[in-house]
This record gives sequence, structure tokens and C-alpha cells, in this order.
Amino acid sequence: MVSSTSSAQTAIIQASPSKAVDAPSIVSHFLWKYSGRVLDTVVSGASGLREKNFSRGWGDMVPILDYSLNVMEQKILPSVPEIKWQGEWKEVDGIPASSQLVFSPFKLVLGIMSLIKRFVSGPEDPIKYPKLLIRDASFVSPVAHLLPEGSKDVHFRVVLPLTEESANQPADGISWSGKMAVHFAATGDEGFSVRQAWYAAPLAMQHGIASIIPIQALYGKRRPTTEKIVSTAYASVAQVALMGTATIEEGTSLVRWLVAGAHEGGVKLEKKVCLTGVSLGGSMTACVAARSQAELASAPIMAAFSPAAVFKKNGGGVMGQSVAWGKLVGSAPALPPTFQARLSSSVSLTPQTEDEASDLVEEILLNSASLDMLPAVRRPDCTVCVTATDDLYIPEYASQHTASTVGAACTTIEVGGGHATGFLLHHQRFRAAVVQALEKLGREDCSSK
Repeated sequence: MVSSTSSAQTAIIQASPSKAVDAPSIVSHFLWKYSGRVLDTVVSGASGLREKNFSRGWGDMVPILDYSLNVMEQKILPSVPEIKWQGEWKEVDGIPASSQLVFSPFKLVLGIMSLIKRFVSGPEDPIKYPKLLIRDASFVSPVAHLLPEGSKDVHFRVVLPLTEESANQPADGISWSGKMAVHFAATGDEGFSVRQAWYAAPLAMQHGIASIIPIQALYGKRRPTTEKIVSTAYASVAQVALMGTATIEEGTSLVRWLVAGAHEGGVKLEKKVCLTGVSLGGSMTACVAARSQAELASAPIMAAFSPAAVFKKNGGGVMGQSVAWGKLVGSAPALPPTFQARLSSSVSLTPQTEDEASDLVEEILLNSASLDMLPAVRRPDCTVCVTATDDLYIPEYASQHTASTVGAACTTIEVGGGHATGFLLHHQRFRAAVVQALEKLGREDCSSK
């Protein structure tokens, strides 16, 4: 069923156990609704048992917020990065990628989930290019001065379908004139393997679309050298702002490299790039599309317009229940005077209750890591937003605000279930959003299509 709204074109896609359908039955609707909500609650609760978010309090936000005010809001773009290539191009078989995804104890579960996915989304598209070319590279982050040691270099992987065009790659660069997707990481995704197996490899093998998979600041290879305990929880409010700022600026640098001409050391992919990501990666997708001001496609998936909506104590996502609010009560964060002046006068700068702490966190993140503070996306007509019907991580208003901020010309697709079921079962639909966005970008006038 496809219906038009004033804010976005909305295609509602649900799935029954046997095939995709336009109007879900009462049984399938019940299964999606409650299985999605239950799984989101269980996953969130298990995460909260390990370590609470913001367990180290506010953190040092002054340099991050100064950068946001003085550089990002002034629309000063980072320069085209100098890429350092690592090793050589490697030819690999694309099929085994999913079997090598994670540790062996989980392979049985993944096999079962693969069977369920077949019932949910139907058979996969046929494979056109069974072999892949991969190579890792890095560049110095445009916000290296804000990042700790060990995090200053941006590491990324390039995944190409092995074709006649791509077979002969230069030793010190990349030769590619086809379509390219950039996959931003979700919370907790610290390496290449998940995004390569679920998104990059199938896109290359089935559609001939190349991919770039960047590692997020403070994750994986970019963990600070002084960090002894590895955790996916956000240690402080400042860490959320820092990771968001770094990802936006680094993603913009990657976009500039991809669209720049050879004289600037770029790849020169004009109207052939799509940004995408799930959850946090989806939020970063929307922000980089806006910040870069490049003519590109984007597919933000299960994305909030700002982490402010995700960490609200009341009325936000379930992650708001996994916050050590007590660590923020009774202390005032250090804020630049110019930034402090932007905050609502009704917010207490030294919160005395958990609700007051939540309000202050929301105000800080709305003014430092939000799609609202960035320019309008250049091609909203080539944006495909994907939301889940029963997502407990991303509040409905937050995903709707993402789409409406992108623009009325964007397309919104709804899939059944919650956040966790989306991660596990809807890879095929997420990839389809990338293909659709790139097809729109390739048209002469995609706004009228």
C-alpha cells in the first residue's frame, strides 16, 4: 500500500511468514508488533546489565562544542583527505562472508535467522558477480585534534565487485566509475565484517554496487590506546557528542574524496554515491548528506534526527532506561558561554533530579548533534528513509522528524517489527532502499518520478 502524506511519500511494507504483502493479516501484524517489542526490550535490558551509559558523567564537552559552533555551523567543509592505502587489493569469494561473520557459537543461530529471512523477504536477487575485490585504507581525521591517541586515523574498507572494469586496480589508489555506497556503523559495530556480510557483499554481487565501510571514532581499531575496558556503552555525554561530530566530519571528508576530480586526488563519482546506515549509522547518514552539501543519494535506516531523542528518560527510546542518570545529578557540565546561551532558559544547568538531568542532556545534544542544526539536504528527492513499525529504540516522532527534516520529496518505507528484528531480518529491504535511492539519483529529474 502506498499513500502520500504532506511530509513524505510513504510506502508501507509489512511481511507475512511466507511473502511480502501490502495489507498484513491480523496474525502477522500481531507477530511483528509483539515480537519486535519484546526483542527490543530484552536486548536493551541485557545491554543495560553490562554497563550503563554516561557512567562517567558529563565529560569534557568544551572543545567539541566550540568546534561545532565555530566550524560546522559556519559551513566550513573539511578538505579532501589524503588516502593511505594498506597492503594490496585482494580477490575474495563473496559467498562465505556471512559464514565468517562472528564467532562460531553464533553460527547456528545465524543459520536459523537466515532461514527466517527467506520467509520474510523471499529469495535473494540472483548473483551476477561472485567474486569481490577488497582493500583497506586510512586518512587523518579532520577532527584529529579532538580525538584521543589511537583514534586519530580513520580506517575504512573498500569492497568492489570483480568485473572487467575493476579487475586491474592501481597499486596506490582505486579505479571505479560505477555506483558506490558508504555504510556508517550502528552502535556497537566495531569492525568491517557485519556490514560487509549483510550489506556490502550482497550489493556488490547482486547489483554491481561498490561500498566503503568506515570504522567509527572510538570503536574497533580506533579505540583509544589508554582504554583498558572495551564497552559499547557511551561513557559520558561528551562521548556521544564527540562520536557524532567525528563521524559527520569524517563522513563528509569521504564524500568529498569520492566526488572530487582526479586533480584533487578524488575518485570523481558524480551522482553515483549513496550514504546509508542503520540506527546510529542511519542518523549519521542523514547528517552527512546535509553537511556535505553534495549531490548524492541517501538511505537512513531506523534513524533518529538526533541522539537527544534516543536518550530521553521519559518519552524517548529504551536506551533512556540504560543511563546512569544519578551520575549527572548534582553536577554542572562545563559549557562554552556562547553555547550555554543557546539553551532553553527553563533547563537547569545543575540538575537536581534525574528528570532535570534528562532535560539538560536533551538540550545539549539537540544543539550539538542534530540534523536540525545542519543545512538542508541537497537531494531530498533521492532519499529513502526506512522505519520500523514497532521500534522501541527510535521513538516514532524521531523517525518522522528525520524524514520531514530531509524534505517532503523524500520517500519513507515502513517495515514490520522492531529495532532488533530489523537488524536481524530486514537486510534485504535495507539494501533495496540503497538500490532505489541510487536509481533515483541516476535519473535526470528524480523529483518528478
